Amino acid sequence: MSTPRFIKKATPVPSISMDVMARLETIFNDKQWNIDRTSQISLYDRYCNTLMKFTEEEQQLLLELTERFLKIDLSEYVGYFEKLLNDIQNDNPGSTLILAPCIPEEEAGKTKSSSVALYTMKSTHYNHAVKCGIEPSDIKNILPVINQNTTIVLVDDFIGTGDTALNAIKYAQSILPQGFPIQNIKVMAIVTMETGKIAIENIGVRVYSEVSS
Repeated sequence: MSTPRFIKKATPVPSISMDVMARLETIFNDKQWNIDRTSQISLYDRYCNTLMKFTEEEQQLLLELTERFLKIDLSEYVGYFEKLLNDIQNDNPGSTLILAPCIPEEEAGKTKSSSVALYTMKSTHYNHAVKCGIEPSDIKNILPVINQNTTIVLVDDFIGTGDTALNAIKYAQSILPQGFPIQNIKVMAIVTMETGKIAIENIGVRVYSEVSS
């Protein structure tokens, strides 16, 4: 009686088709991302290695998502925020702007992206009267100077559904003097989803953003 022979199934060799490569290079060129084929740690090389983990159908889906992707370097934050601050100041002439991170009470004390976004404002040469605080609770330290001519600006880099911002607004209201006008609270973010913007503005808080989607 012969012994059954087990044939090991060959493992498919990871590959990227010419069509996928062409689409990938088009995306990198359109987004002005550097195509570096010489470095194994370049964005381009790491992206190719990631693509090879998927089937071609999955690769096409990843490329589609990448086409919608917006890449903003931290070094670009200041430029975006200065422009948005100018917009807020122009809409509220003579108002003192007070910046605070867009953080709800339950996340106070944690390092969030909004804290990093606000920290970048420390280096700005913005020439209007702006007082910065790294924690929403820092507003308590300047309560004596807050009046009807004060604008509170809650800063974040991205607003999605708006839930975090809505809770941050409630937190700010709990700290601010009773009767402080909600229309004097603004939300400022580089990127804002339309759903979140609508939810926030429905309660009377205006949203300022550079990119909406």
